[in-house]
Amino acid sequence: MERVELIEAIGRAMESAGVAIIVLGAAIATVHFLTRWRVGNRSEANYRDYRRGMGKSILLGLEFLVAGDIIRTVAI
Repeated sequence: MERVELIEAIGRAMESAGVAIIVLGAAIATVHFLTRWRVGNRSEANYRDYRRGMGKSILLGLEFLVAGDIIRTVAI
């Protein structure tokens, strides 16, 4: 495998990790929210925690997506 191909593969792996982080983080935050909702915690704080969890997963996933894009751009 040539150097450029290796860097491309690393960039794609970073982007895939970013997508996985967003999807898994959203799923975990949603399950956590619905679990607390089901037992009767229908407070504003529960909703804020849900939004905070979603935001954290989106931000972390976007960081990986941007890193993968930068790596792939440098490879060209």
